[in-house]
Amino acid sequence: MAHEPEPAGTLLAKVGCLAALGCALAVRREDEITACTTACLDAGATPDEVMEVLRLATVTAECPGDKYRAIIQHAIEAFGR
Repeated sequence: MAHEPEPAGTLLAKVGCLAALGCALAVRREDEITACTTACLDAGATPDEVMEVLRLATVTAECPGDKYRAIIQHAIEAFGR
């Protein structure tokens, strides 16, 4: 059963999940990146939107983009199965 995103208050669920992913990337919570990626996709985000969050986190928080890109790509591929 897919994880249903929690209501995000005044934000759309998708936006809240994308923000949570950005936070997980910025603080380097590797254990949360896969879960947040899956939650984003469950909430209707596209893989391109998820990758845009990674790009923004890489630029603004100087997170290791190549390392996290692999984690996110694996989660996207697993979601599509």
